[in-house]
Amino acid sequence: VEVKDTNGCYNKSDSICYYSLTGLPNISSNQGIIIYPNPANTILNIHSSLSIFNYQLSITNVLGQEIYKQNLVGIDNRIDITKWRPGHYFYELRYDNVNARGKFIIQK
Repeated sequence: VEVKDTNGCYNKSDSICYYSLTGLPNISSNQGIIIYPNPANTILNIHSSLSIFNYQLSITNVLGQEIYKQNLVGIDNRIDITKWRPGHYFYELRYDNVNARGKFIIQK
C-alpha cells in the first residue's frame, strides 16, 4: 500500500489492516443474548441471560431480506440451519421496548 501524507511524501507498506471480516461495523447491542456457535453450520443456538419468555426473532441476509421469523419462548432455543446458504446473517430480537441485534456466519 502506498500512502501520500499532507506534506506530499509517500510511504509504502506491505501490511494491510482490516477492521472487520465482513466489511461491516461490529454490532455491540446484544442485550444479554448469545448466538452460538459462530460460525455455525447445522444448528444455531440462541441463549438469553435475561428472564425473557416471549420474544420475536428476525434474521436477515446481507441484502436485508428477511429469511427467518419466529416467536421464541424460554431461555434456550435452537434453529436448524442445515438448508441455509453459507454467508453472513443479521439477527434482531424484539421484546417489550428492547431490541437486541447482532450478526453471525454460516459456513459449510
